[in-house]
Amino acid sequence: MKIIEFDQLKSNLSNQYNIDCWIFLEDLEHSPSSTFYKTLVPFQQTAYENNYRFILCNTKPLQSATLDHVSNIINYLDISPYFVEIYTNQPNTADYFNLLPEPIKVTQVDIQRINSVLDVVPIFNNNKKMCAHAWSGFHVWTDGTVGVCCDYNDLITDINNQPYNINSHSVEEILSSAYMNDLRNQMRLGQDPIGCNKCVNIECTGGESRRMLAPYRLENIWGLINWESDNVSNLGYIGGHLGNLCNLKCRICSPEFSSTIAAEELSQVPNDKIKLHPTYKISNKTNWAIKKKDLWNTLKDMPQITNFEFLGGEPFMLKHNLDFMQYLLDTQRSKECIFDFTSNGTIYPEIFAHADQFKRLVVTLSIDNLEERFEYERSGSDWNVFQATAQKFMQVKSKNPTFKIGAAIAVNIQNVLYLPELITWIQQQKFDHYYYNIINGPQYMSITQLTNEARQLVLNKLITCQLDTKDKQTLQHVVQTIENSTGSDGKEFIAYMQAKDCVRNENFALTHTEIALAMGYQ
Repeated sequence: MKIIEFDQLKSNLSNQYNIDCWIFLEDLEHSPSSTFYKTLVPFQQTAYENNYRFILCNTKPLQSATLDHVSNIINYLDISPYFVEIYTNQPNTADYFNLLPEPIKVTQVDIQRINSVLDVVPIFNNNKKMCAHAWSGFHVWTDGTVGVCCDYNDLITDINNQPYNINSHSVEEILSSAYMNDLRNQMRLGQDPIGCNKCVNIECTGGESRRMLAPYRLENIWGLINWESDNVSNLGYIGGHLGNLCNLKCRICSPEFSSTIAAEELSQVPNDKIKLHPTYKISNKTNWAIKKKDLWNTLKDMPQITNFEFLGGEPFMLKHNLDFMQYLLDTQRSKECIFDFTSNGTIYPEIFAHADQFKRLVVTLSIDNLEERFEYERSGSDWNVFQATAQKFMQVKSKNPTFKIGAAIAVNIQNVLYLPELITWIQQQKFDHYYYNIINGPQYMSITQLTNEARQLVLNKLITCQLDTKDKQTLQHVVQTIENSTGSDGKEFIAYMQAKDCVRNENFALTHTEIALAMGYQ
């Protein structure tokens, strides 16, 4: 094997290629885990000149985790193997990159260098149990309490097991808490925290969970995270329900997420009992919003927070959300920011005319059924208005490749029988994505509470429906959830639906005849 000084190798290759990036791979095993990403990303381009190269050198044995990390980051940054070359005296390194599905060119040469490395033991995120949400931020719930993300089934608490609250605790206090440090350590050890059971269940049925999608959803953050560290400097994400202002009364929703439902329920409470009504302990009668100036000032004063996920209520009705977007536009910080909105599809904000000035905007429309069933399940909605709003967003998408539109399906007793028709309609719209959530609460709306007759009706249809293979696979979690449940007599569901029908002058059996009869609705 040829022996060569590093300076000589550098001189030889510089005469042959245009090279900006040189890195010794063994240094990665003594450097923070974000080092390789941070080294490559300044030179990331949509296209490279033919003679451009990234040069990776290696003079010492590498752990398999390091090799996987190098390959994963190259793929994540979408750098073609053609523009990467490896110079090494290590047979295992050569074998690894030669045997990749898209091999990277390896030249075996013994490079002489003076070692200068950091004394850090990195942890590379090759572990599928590790989720960027635990390092990057948190999700705000309607009363100001916080969780790791919207799918996480627990609250972040202090050492006395009292929930942190965005109204009384700082962002730094929450993210650097003992609770979060322990959560990260569980993930490093390859454990599934109890609160992550939703992602675990989705992955078990072949679906894409939130933690699997985190490298895309948290694109501004993922590569910068030092997975071995608990330092809050990784902070880059905030999401949640920053208000309950909403114009619809969805059957699966509640007063804490909808001011319209809150007003409806408040009207049914005697005046002398209003102050005792538990729904309004955190709010001003029917609607509320997190107006705490410290929070919004924090978001303005921390430019590293560039990933946002705003839910509702209806997030486009919340002035603070749109004002903050305008602030980012005015300060030209918007080009670094990613926003995810989940909307009921009744409002098209004019600020989306400036979608091209954001790094990425994603609007996911909540749609659980079609036409009259859609209008019933989301009382106050209009199917024609929803379609018109969706088309406006599709027009934005046609002019801006960084704008994405999708659909979110809340799977429950009302719509589970009609999922094949809904999925077909979504596919016809050519949305960028769709996903579903199997709701757990209120329990009487859950598909685990189907009657025996309804269970058989639904399973027969979902198992035999004619959908593309990928779409059929998305239903597997729904099918398995039903098959693994014991069902119910449906009485609690019927009582709820009849009570709402009476108040709203609606009739479940008229719009959802088959499932209504199977559930015993009269």
